[in-house]
Amino acid sequence: MSSPAAPSSPVVDSPTSSSGGPAPCGQAPPSSFLPTSSPEKTQLSLTGSSTTAPCGGCGCARLDEVGSVEEAGSPFYSDDDPANTSHSSGAPSPSSGPEAAAQQLLDGVQPSGKALRFGKTSGVTRSGQSFVLPETYNTIEILLHWRTITRPFTLLSVVFFAACCVPLFVRTIPAWVTVAHFVFWRLSYNLGLGVMLHCQSHTQWFTRQCEKLLSHPQCRRVVASGLVFRDPSIGAYRPEDYPIEYNSWIIFRFLVNIVLGCDLASYLVMCVRYLDPPKSFGGMDLVLYILGILLTIFAVWAKSDAHRVLGEYAWYWGDFFFLLNSDELVFDGIFSMFPHPMYTAGYAFYYGGAMIAHSYLVLYVSVAAHVSQMIFLTFAENPHIEKTYRTITEPTEEQKARDTILYDNNGGFFSRSEMTLFFNLQLFRVSDILTVLVLCYIVLLGFLPLSPGFHLTHAALWRLFHAGLFLSLHFQSRYKSWTRAYEVNGWSKQEAFDGWKKVYNLVLTADHVTFIQVAWKMFKGPGPEADLYLYSTQILAGLALICLNIWCSVSTHEVLSDFGFFYGDFFIDEVPQKLEYSGIYRYLNNPETILGCAAYYGMALISNSWVVLVSAILHHGFIMCTTFLVERPHMRRMYGANLRPDGGITVEVKKRVRKLRLKQRQWRQDLKELPKKTRETMEKLRNLSTGNLAKAASPHIAAETLRRRTAQTLALAQKTIGLAPSTREE
Repeated sequence: MSSPAAPSSPVVDSPTSSSGGPAPCGQAPPSSFLPTSSPEKTQLSLTGSSTTAPCGGCGCARLDEVGSVEEAGSPFYSDDDPANTSHSSGAPSPSSGPEAAAQQLLDGVQPSGKALRFGKTSGVTRSGQSFVLPETYNTIEILLHWRTITRPFTLLSVVFFAACCVPLFVRTIPAWVTVAHFVFWRLSYNLGLGVMLHCQSHTQWFTRQCEKLLSHPQCRRVVASGLVFRDPSIGAYRPEDYPIEYNSWIIFRFLVNIVLGCDLASYLVMCVRYLDPPKSFGGMDLVLYILGILLTIFAVWAKSDAHRVLGEYAWYWGDFFFLLNSDELVFDGIFSMFPHPMYTAGYAFYYGGAMIAHSYLVLYVSVAAHVSQMIFLTFAENPHIEKTYRTITEPTEEQKARDTILYDNNGGFFSRSEMTLFFNLQLFRVSDILTVLVLCYIVLLGFLPLSPGFHLTHAALWRLFHAGLFLSLHFQSRYKSWTRAYEVNGWSKQEAFDGWKKVYNLVLTADHVTFIQVAWKMFKGPGPEADLYLYSTQILAGLALICLNIWCSVSTHEVLSDFGFFYGDFFIDEVPQKLEYSGIYRYLNNPETILGCAAYYGMALISNSWVVLVSAILHHGFIMCTTFLVERPHMRRMYGANLRPDGGITVEVKKRVRKLRLKQRQWRQDLKELPKKTRETMEKLRNLSTGNLAKAASPHIAAETLRRRTAQTLALAQKTIGLAPSTREE
């Protein structure tokens, strides 16, 4: 169901990480990040019109400020402030480099008549220093642009990439070496960079090491030679002109370019070495090739679109080093379609590569690599996101009143430890004991010598009981029938809702347990002639679907809380009803309807039973019917125009379809006008060529006319002179 606002006390805002690139970008720096005793250190503030771009780790967007500057001053730090001096690798140069360019920005000067592209965003260090963040070349441009390809760190990256490709040309190297090579670079990424980022987040370890490194003039010159700004008017990069946080981030970028590039190159080499073309090309081979190519194209689009909205700052985990002076978070592009798009949709090419290679080994290695990437997200990025962007605010008066109604000890509708499925089980609560006894009875039936048909019928009966509950929920929505049935017998509305919660939780839990029992009893192992590799892939897919279902259920409960889980808006009218589209509801309007049965399909794959698959389809159909026949009409009555028609994925797809249709219309219009434009162009060319010919021939025509007229004049003169004597004689 769509997400009604969940009660909160206090309100904890923690942006959901959508790691599209590796790191989130900045909001306005949290109060825990910046010192409160030195507000004067933040010297540069940008205002005016703005454009938004999602950040990497939190999946939201940073506000790229473009406009005027409110306060004049150094965009980096002041030489008079000893605290600032300790955080830099050298003294700033007031006459050249980015500080002079920033002063031009302050004075409204645009060198060479061009806009200062590097002045769009300002960075803020931990000490509160604010500096203009120059615009640099992206990952692909570094390898292609003539200004960057000859730089030492770029050449070093090219050498590493070439070394990764050696097994393609030296066939004497065993194929397993390419697997070990890829595992090495994958661990360098997920383990090596993960440990570095973890230490940087907690102790600023990488920054301190870079500060020691840049204290040597030779090292400073080498680092300075590796970076080129996009705007040539800024001049050359000089580490002494920037805070140490920015310089350490630049050094980290050099390392990331090598590790991520070699990780990709080694994976592609592994796929090529394990490429196994089919001996007899069939329909399934064609399907695998098509799916593999489509998944690869989709992954390339996902990563490119994520890079478009991330920028270099978030792509290279910039907020582990400094934050942006921005204060607005939005979602855009692929970040409105997938959570953590760089680590979810962006890795679809792993499975596409395995399909194209026709190799189970590549598939297993790809799955392990993808799992390690999600572990990197869980233990390296998400803790930093929580620490950096989590803000705790006091609840509003409306939220306090709402919590009082819902959680009041005397007349509230919820307890602080409400049992949901198996969680918050308390054996001293009568309803919990009853739930445990019923579930034990169901489990014990699985150990009795009963036919699979009995267990299938048993699961169907519990599902029918579930359908009856939703039918009563329908009447509760329209006529308050459940509540009135309790009130007629002298019970309160709270007791009516409490009874609903206990029955609904019991039936829902029994539904899941009986289906698991059916899958267990219907389990069929692979036959003697079965393809074990195919069956193992089937099990992997089933486990992936179960994990997807668990993630969906947990994410849904995080947004809905117990109020939404137990359909509180069907029973409780005392609290103001409002909708919040956050968490998983950013992407889907009804995530449980779409992904709520993924575990059932996963168990069908693992059990290798068509009966279980049909049961999963029927269960899924039941959930969809309850959504469209019970939940959606109630939501329309309750929230009216506030109900969002489409989720983030649907909105983004429709937006892109509209763009394609507009382009298609433009192409059709251009095709219709093509003959006319061609005739006009040919006419212009004909007229132009005729005019040029006439212009070129005019001197010759004039000379010929003059010659002809001269000849005529001479002939007339001769005739006149020849006739004169005879005339005199006469």
